[in-house]
Amino acid sequence: MTQHVRGLVERREAVSLAWLCDVDPAQIDRMDKLVSRDFQAAPAKRTARYEEVIEDKGVDAVIIATPHHWHAPIALRAMEAGKDCYIEKPISHAFNEGPLIIAAAKKYGRVVQQGSQMRSSPVTEKAEKLLREGIIGEVKVARAWTAETR
Repeated sequence: MTQHVRGLVERREAVSLAWLCDVDPAQIDRMDKLVSRDFQAAPAKRTARYEEVIEDKGVDAVIIATPHHWHAPIALRAMEAGKDCYIEKPISHAFNEGPLIIAAAKKYGRVVQQGSQMRSSPVTEKAEKLLREGIIGEVKVARAWTAETR
């Protein structure tokens, strides 16, 4: 959850983080410091149980940043409870879960987004503009790599 929370805080998004949920209490402590430093006055509630988050009627949306096999089960329960969902990639662990998520979003009228790093970032938007407007010419080869510290 680190990147999601850090992004919300650094961009000063107009959201209130009602809960921090993780099985690792140390992770919750780290994120709480980030959130409570100067992002929001009210502290976020803490839990290791996602059920507490989705049962909270005051929660509008959830960010699901768990191991892959938990993405669909949590999203399905969250949508049934009336929550919109942002789900880290992959949207599901098994193929048949993808159509279930689509069906649940339609059935419950929920907004669901599957996230991919950098898909909506400023640098990606700029690259799209350069490509669309032909500024960089015809692209014949593209290469990608990652240089992460993890």
